[in-house]
Amino acid sequence: MIVLAFMIFDMGISSLALIRMHQRQEGIVASNPVSVFLDEHYDDEYLSQRYQNMKLPIN
Repeated sequence: MIVLAFMIFDMGISSLALIRMHQRQEGIVASNPVSVFLDEHYDDEYLSQRYQNMKLPIN
């Protein structure tokens, strides 16, 4: 149960960080404490290194 809880938390943070990365690329400014935290700890450079094979969909 502890591992399951950790995995759910980890997936949630990863998802939020990737969503926030997309918002930064769109020019959306951090407007709440969660966005500010993600900007400080999961910047675009870190996420690019972490997810090297990730391909973003073309809009």
